Amino acid sequence: MKKDAFYLKHDIGAARDENVIFMMSKYGVKGYGLYWLLNEYLREQTGCRGSIDRIPAIAYMLRVDTDELKTFITDCIDKFGLYLSADGYFWSARLVKDKEYLDEIRKKNSENGKRGGRPSQDETESEIKPTAKRVETETKPTASNPVSENKAVGKRSVNIGKATVKRSVSDRKATVKQGDKEEISRIRKEKEEYKKTHREKAVFLSQVLADFVKIEDPHLEKPPDSWIDAIETLLENGREGEEVEAVIKYSKRKDNFWYPVIISGEKLREKYKIILGQMKRDGLIPQKKVESTPILSACPKCKSHDVFQQVGDFRCRNCKSWYAYKNGEWVEETA
Repeated sequence: MKKDAFYLKHDIGAARDENVIFMMSKYGVKGYGLYWLLNEYLREQTGCRGSIDRIPAIAYMLRVDTDELKTFITDCIDKFGLYLSADGYFWSARLVKDKEYLDEIRKKNSENGKRGGRPSQDETESEIKPTAKRVETETKPTASNPVSENKAVGKRSVNIGKATVKRSVSDRKATVKQGDKEEISRIRKEKEEYKKTHREKAVFLSQVLADFVKIEDPHLEKPPDSWIDAIETLLENGREGEEVEAVIKYSKRKDNFWYPVIISGEKLREKYKIILGQMKRDGLIPQKKVESTPILSACPKCKSHDVFQQVGDFRCRNCKSWYAYKNGEWVEETA
C-alpha cells in the first residue's frame, strides 16, 4: 500500500455541509458514517474511483446489506450530489482534488530534495538576468537618448536629441472647476447617506438572524461585523429589507432544511438566491404594493362618459380634454 493511502482530509465542518445535511435528513448518523467509510475505501483506490460492479464486495467489507449500499450510493450520486458517476465508476470530486494537490506538493518537495533544497541554475538565471538588464538600462543612458534629472522640485527634463521637454508636476494635474467640485461633493454626500441607510438596515437584519441563532448558540451576544457586511452587500445589490427579513425567517423555521445551514450572515448571502427561489416556488415572497391608476369613468368638465385611455392618460371624445391622475386627483393637461 502506498504511503499517501493513509492520508484523508476530513474538514471539521463536514457535517454542516448542505449536501451532507441533505443526505443525513434521510439516512441519519448511520448514513454519515457510511459516507466516510466509503470515502476511506475510495481514497485507497487508483484515481480515488470505485467500481459499481464491486458494490457487493464493498458491502461485504463494510458489513452492510448489498441492496442497502446500492441504494445509498445511488442517492449520493443522483439526489445529494456527494458523488459523481461515469463509465461504471463512482468517485468524490473533493477526494480527487485533494489527492491531486497532495501529489503536486510531494512532487515539488521531491524535486527540491534532489537538488538539496536549492532552485535550479536555470531558474536562478531567469530570475536574476532580467532584473540586472533592467537596472543597467535605467542607470546607463545612451548618448542618443540621455536622461537627466533636474534638482528643482516637481520638474523633470528629458533630452530627445537636441530638443528638451520640461514637464511640471502641477501641469500634469487635471484642472477641476469649482462647479465640478460641488457636484462631486454632492454625489459623495448622497452616496454616504445611501450607505448609512443600508448599514442601519443591515444592523437590524443581522440582529434578527442573531436572535434565531441564539437559540442554538446562547453564547452569541451580538451579530459580528462580518454578518452586517454580508447583509449590507445584499442590500447594495438591490435586495429589499422586507425580502431579506422574510428569507431569514423562512430559513430559520425548525422544520426547514436550511435551519442548521444558515448560521451566519455570510452563509445567508451565499445561499440567498437558492432560498429565494424556493420561496418563489412556494408563493412565500412578499409582494410589493403597486398603486394602480384608477379608471376615469366620466369627464370632470363636460360629464360625458365617452372617455378612453391613451398612453397612460385619459381623453374625452366630447370636449377633447386630456386628464392625468396626479397626487390622488384628476388633473387636466394640455393636449
